[in-house]
Amino acid sequence: PAWYSADGTSPDPSNPAHLPYYITNPDTSFESRGKWLSNDWVPGFYGDHYCRIKPGQGDNLVRWNFTIPAAGTYDVYAWWPPDTANSYASAYIVDHASGSSTVTKDQRVDGGMWNHLGTYQFNANNYSVVLTDDADYGYVVADAIKVVHGINPALYNHVVDNMSCPKQHYGHKSIIFRKDLEVDPALLKYKRILFDTCTSGPRFLDTFHRGFMFYTPVSSNGGGSYIYLRAYMEGKSDEEIWDLIQDHQPSYDYYDFSKRPFEQ
Repeated sequence: PAWYSADGTSPDPSNPAHLPYYITNPDTSFESRGKWLSNDWVPGFYGDHYCRIKPGQGDNLVRWNFTIPAAGTYDVYAWWPPDTANSYASAYIVDHASGSSTVTKDQRVDGGMWNHLGTYQFNANNYSVVLTDDADYGYVVADAIKVVHGINPALYNHVVDNMSCPKQHYGHKSIIFRKDLEVDPALLKYKRILFDTCTSGPRFLDTFHRGFMFYTPVSSNGGGSYIYLRAYMEGKSDEEIWDLIQDHQPSYDYYDFSKRPFEQ
């Protein structure tokens, strides 16, 4: 239920009477701290979705918890969806019997499968794998981890997937429309344009029928804009730019209106 206080105070989680105003997750196998957001835009994720966060200083983290039933050697794996917008140095911290080990992975590649984080000795105890936002570039992705007995997988083969994080959102939106502000399509002048919104091609190609246009024939998450801009500033060709934004999300195409259709 919604919380209301006449003096503006917040509910207190330490007060049993206030607990109905909190959503409590009884499954503690996956924990998160910070602004990790749930996503399912990029294919190749494990389960229903994945969580991701912008690069930071390591203050925000997720933790996959698991219990080893018997001492022995175990293999630890991680799964993520591949995306050129991801971090090239996501650091997994594996807790084990001898302490902890940090393994750095490039989440732009090798996604959609189990990636080996290492082979470690464990005792019968509780352990975890931690992933933080400590990265220089790109989204850090938290999807799933797997722990498998090193000799006989039938003895222990355990997957911990991510739980739900808050949904992606776009902050505050103000939509203003005034008919006298419409632009006459005949007055539009540009050499190239990227129209990155859902199904922009079928809706607007007839209007933007000039210059060189990147557009979306289907739904888009908007993330291709950053990749497009960076590649364009680096002087990459139109075909190279298209390859890069297609790798991010296969939702883009382009058309050169200075050429006839059979020259495309």
